[in-house]
Amino acid sequence: MNSFRDLIDAFGAAELGGILGVDPGQIRTMRVRNSIGPLHWPALVGVTPPGMEEPLSIDTLRHLRAMRCAADSGATKLKAEAAQ
Repeated sequence: MNSFRDLIDAFGAAELGGILGVDPGQIRTMRVRNSIGPLHWPALVGVTPPGMEEPLSIDTLRHLRAMRCAADSGATKLKAEAAQ
């Protein structure tokens, strides 16, 4: 699992929405943004996504967020270089 998008895809919008207590439409928005806000993380800790052997941990979620932030900063840097 390399992204929040992968995590969302593993569960599906309806199942993850039930876990987080939000509408599946909000889950689809999270998928597009490749982000699940930290306020939702406590509901995910200890849950095992389909296809995985181990439950999610806070460290796993932090890692996914760090990867997303690194990808976002890389994209910003590329846009800035292209604009010059």
